Amino acid sequence: MLLDISKALLNSGERFEFSHEEKIEDQEILGDKVSFQDPITIKGTYELIGEILHLKGRIQARVHAHCVNCLKPIERELNIPFYETYKHLRRGEKPDEELEEFLFFEGKQLDLYPITKTLLLLAIPMRYLCEDSCKGYQKIVDRVNQNTDNACRETPDEAHPFAALKQLLTEDQEV
Repeated sequence: MLLDISKALLNSGERFEFSHEEKIEDQEILGDKVSFQDPITIKGTYELIGEILHLKGRIQARVHAHCVNCLKPIERELNIPFYETYKHLRRGEKPDEELEEFLFFEGKQLDLYPITKTLLLLAIPMRYLCEDSCKGYQKIVDRVNQNTDNACRETPDEAHPFAALKQLLTEDQEV
């Protein structure tokens, strides 16, 4: 997605509104697939003051994922405010590595795709739950354990795989 900022280059200090839609490919986060099936909407304003472009607005997206506990498909709305500053580089000028507070761009267009993707990925939780109280497959495990004979589930200390390690503990460290 390219944002044409030629108006701002001609009218320094004047604020301009913009609205764009972008399509972001499916992402894999910790082994889980997250997709953005609807176009992502980016709305805001841009203003060039000197060589610094101020970009402010909101990113709105619908995220499709699966509950980490029960694997039920879920959908969440994201509404991410952002404020970014870019330094305009003249033709042939190299970015100053010491200016970490700025992103850089050249020419009359600004590619919004990289910053949009970055902000979306930072806003997405590492794991989604369909609801806060979801116990997922733990419910099934609990039911199975309730129906299992208690004698089968209990293991004597000698048969426990870490029984020998217990001997290494001093009396003060006993569990």
